[in-house]
Amino acid sequence: MQKLGARIYDLLMTELQGMISSKVALLQKAQVGDAKSFLRIVDEVWGDHVHQLNTTRNIFLYLDR
Repeated sequence: MQKLGARIYDLLMTELQGMISSKVALLQKAQVGDAKSFLRIVDEVWGDHVHQLNTTRNIFLYLDR
């Protein structure tokens, strides 16, 4: 209604890029340890990522109504 879709999209992309960059940095630090701890961290980071994207999707589904 207020024609803010493009601005919201740009802000969302900036936020997601920052979030993903921080997670990649965490994974790069974790590669120094053994394989088991690395896989545990990958699983934790992936779970957080999926949860955050689902929350973001739900917010936009609500706003789309």
